[in-house]
Amino acid sequence: MRLIVTVKEGVEDIVKPNLIKVDDYYFESLFHKITLDAYRQKNFEIYCRVDEKSSWVYIENSDDLITEMIQGFKFTELRFKICLLADHSVAPRRNALDLIMQNALQLKLPNQKQPQVTRNDLLYNEIIILFENKKVGWTGGLHLSMQQ
Repeated sequence: MRLIVTVKEGVEDIVKPNLIKVDDYYFESLFHKITLDAYRQKNFEIYCRVDEKSSWVYIENSDDLITEMIQGFKFTELRFKICLLADHSVAPRRNALDLIMQNALQLKLPNQKQPQVTRNDLLYNEIIILFENKKVGWTGGLHLSMQQ
């Protein structure tokens, strides 16, 4: 059985459309064979279609034999699309200004009054708890001037 197979990374064709014999291959082993293991560490998606006029169909289960999928749905074209995911092994660098800005934008609330001596203190603390539950507050240093 033969299929027209392409490999894309973004909009660029890594492997141009080729007619390839796909008997007894799994999707992953065929991908590594036609890319010559150059993209072994990359994730990829699989798409198939019946002809040039039909739309591409995403194949979720890539553990099946290609021949079973092709015979069942009469696909003639196969496309591997390399996922362009960011490498998460390197942590992004953060500078002091980013940290200051991030802290300035976080919502702040005044501290609760301890000990709670009067009913005003109890009401004040209940309002602070209500604000915490609603996830509201002040930005910058405005929460510090509210107690005066």
